[in-house]
Amino acid sequence: AIRVTPPVGSFGSTTSLRFASDARAGNVTTLSLAFSPYMTIVPNEFVVLKLPGFVRKADFSFRGATISRASMSSDSVVLTFGRQINPGDAVLVQLLGLALPDIGVQVNQTSIKISTNATAGPVPPVALNYVQGVGSFTNTG
Repeated sequence: AIRVTPPVGSFGSTTSLRFASDARAGNVTTLSLAFSPYMTIVPNEFVVLKLPGFVRKADFSFRGATISRASMSSDSVVLTFGRQINPGDAVLVQLLGLALPDIGVQVNQTSIKISTNATAGPVPPVALNYVQGVGSFTNTG
């Protein structure tokens, strides 16, 4: 019998999320997401970035030549691709109009995850390889 193995995608250790140099907990900043898929991502497939505690503001937008649409629902940003991304292509997307969590962001925070529905190799939600930390001062009473 011939077994059919479903494709499995990967971003390897290429995923990173960085913030503008003036980023502060609770404030709006620019997020820069970078990754390089190990599989093809075709137009209308998407990547989801789970951002717990981040808040979308009215002026939410994006910059990225490969992205045709970005939307946010609950705590996730959905990035829809407008053109094909080939294995090894470097993708950089900037997200504008999101406020960081009031409690800040831990370095390599594992609750921030990336996934894709790419037919050539779907990726379930996995932690990013690098997440920049942004500290906060909390009122301890």
